[in-house]
Amino acid sequence: MTSTTPDAVPAANRALLVGEVPSELGPLLEEAGFTLIRARSFDEVDGSIDAEVLVTAAHIPVGAAELDHLPKLKLVARAAAGVDNVDQAEVKRRGLPLVHAPEANAQSAAELTMGLLFCLSRRIPFHNRALHGGEWSRGKELGFELQGRRLGMVGLGRVGSRVARMAGAIPMELGAYDPYLQPSAFQENRCRQFLALSEMLAWCQVLTLHCPLTAETRGLIGAEQLAALPPGALVLNVARGGILDEAALAKLISNGRIDSAGVDCWEQEPTPWAGPLLRLPEARLVASPHCGGRTGEARARVAAETVSAIRKQLSRM
Repeated sequence: MTSTTPDAVPAANRALLVGEVPSELGPLLEEAGFTLIRARSFDEVDGSIDAEVLVTAAHIPVGAAELDHLPKLKLVARAAAGVDNVDQAEVKRRGLPLVHAPEANAQSAAELTMGLLFCLSRRIPFHNRALHGGEWSRGKELGFELQGRRLGMVGLGRVGSRVARMAGAIPMELGAYDPYLQPSAFQENRCRQFLALSEMLAWCQVLTLHCPLTAETRGLIGAEQLAALPPGALVLNVARGGILDEAALAKLISNGRIDSAGVDCWEQEPTPWAGPLLRLPEARLVASPHCGGRTGEARARVAAETVSAIRKQLSRM
């Protein structure tokens, strides 16, 4: 662990950065008057650290053991869109505000969703691999158009609403299930509102997930829900692992009940290479390593939004 200033710097001006946070974040904090202390993980943090602000990367867990290193802590920040690696109950118990950058990667995640969808409908990874291997595969794996197909979204928030606008331009027929939104949100996005998830599953030919992982959404799309989709449906998860039953999905793709899937978020990350989904052929599964927000633009927005949230929260204290 390294510090850029002497120990005499007041704790009020110190921020502990843990993990691979966006490179733009450090300079922005320094411009705001912070002195930075960096660690690749909490394994490098020995004893107590005098810092009022903790900033962690998306993959860094934060719980009681980590917070115990920071007796003068006033604020926890996660340099990411979500907070699922943070023990929110423990943070709340200690009376600490928790900030993050919920808007930052929405556009990137929506674009990846559409990219996976086009790859599935036109079998792009299959033909790419075939041509690189010297095979002219034009007569294999016939694709299909998305125009007029029914797209059902679980979640119509920051990412889902962007997917709706992109898919609506094809145009696809849009529907969504989101029990937390008012009817006006569906009207604004030109989506049919479904009050029951089961009704949307029976209707949609393409299912996309755009909700956070919570106690309510864990296991939301299991074997029963997947079996309720129309034959030949497509399934995409660019939300969080744990919402979708991967083994059930792999089984339904293998027996031809579901056509194919695009998966960016996994039950276990890194996902086992011998997992059931990754054993599927490329024409039936397009996979990516939880990189929905991994664009230069999204990382820059994460940095800016995180620092802005930190400054705003501290100004209220």
